[in-house]
Amino acid sequence: MKSSLRELSGGLRWICLFIAIVGAPGRSAAQSDTVAGWPNRPIRLILPTAAGGAGDISSRLVAQKLSERLGQQVIVENRAGASGVVGSVAVARAAPDGYTIGQVSASTHAASSVLTRNLPYDAVKDFAPISLIGTLPLVIAGYPGLPVATIGELVAFAKAKPKSLANAWAATLPYLSALLFCSEAGIELNHVPYKGSGQASLDLVEGRIDLQFGTISPILALIREGKLRPLAVTSAKRTDSLPNVPTVAESLLPGFDSSLWLGFAAPMGTPQPIIHRLNRDIAEILSDPSMQAAFAQNGVAAEFGPPEQLGARIRGDIAKYRDVVAKAGIQLEDK
Repeated sequence: MKSSLRELSGGLRWICLFIAIVGAPGRSAAQSDTVAGWPNRPIRLILPTAAGGAGDISSRLVAQKLSERLGQQVIVENRAGASGVVGSVAVARAAPDGYTIGQVSASTHAASSVLTRNLPYDAVKDFAPISLIGTLPLVIAGYPGLPVATIGELVAFAKAKPKSLANAWAATLPYLSALLFCSEAGIELNHVPYKGSGQASLDLVEGRIDLQFGTISPILALIREGKLRPLAVTSAKRTDSLPNVPTVAESLLPGFDSSLWLGFAAPMGTPQPIIHRLNRDIAEILSDPSMQAAFAQNGVAAEFGPPEQLGARIRGDIAKYRDVVAKAGIQLEDK
């Protein structure tokens, strides 16, 4: 009887071993079938901005490292126009096969969504988030001759003299950030539109306007030269570019956060294994201290996380800024 049990036990072990040997390759093949052969040709990375800016440089750094990891070139293609709409549409309408990805940002996917009436893409439904890659805090900079040195003094001044301070804005997100700040601080500013941040900064240095909500990289040199006075940054945390400048949140409005974030997304319907592979590679690329340092040189804080984090950021910013636009009674533009 004992001999029979031993034989039966031995037979069962051999059957289990056979199943493990034969079954394992089948499962691996099934798992890899969804991305089998990918990528076997170059991948396009569409940037909805002109070349040369901080977002462009940061995206190109990631693209270079992705090329090395994937064994296929990631070709960067700038498609600027209509405040990022041209490039974003190109990504949304591309085949969801893993060979087209695009840069998304708070400008293209939050600001445009709440300021445009007939936007030819849906920031949530037409894109499959891959990962955040970085954030660029805005800095609230003032004319040095302005009699305020802190964000608290600015608010007190603005409350005492409503709409007496002129705020320059040259892009949609800085405009929305200024409106959000005014709404939460309970003040009114005179918002003056500019075609470019360069001219706005020049007028600010000369004292023709009082304030500017702008990205750090274009005006960092002016701040370091003492030609502009930084009052606060709009991000949740201080930035390494201006470590001694406090955040709006710590100075006056707890929880305030209005940054220009950057990320990568693919056309909706792109296979999830491809999304997850790209997400994993981006996380490993941005975990490298040398890459973080390269980002910081352009005023960008490297940031990454799961696809769901980027999706939540898009939806959250749309809701936040849509409420601001409604309260301000802003007329939407047509595209």
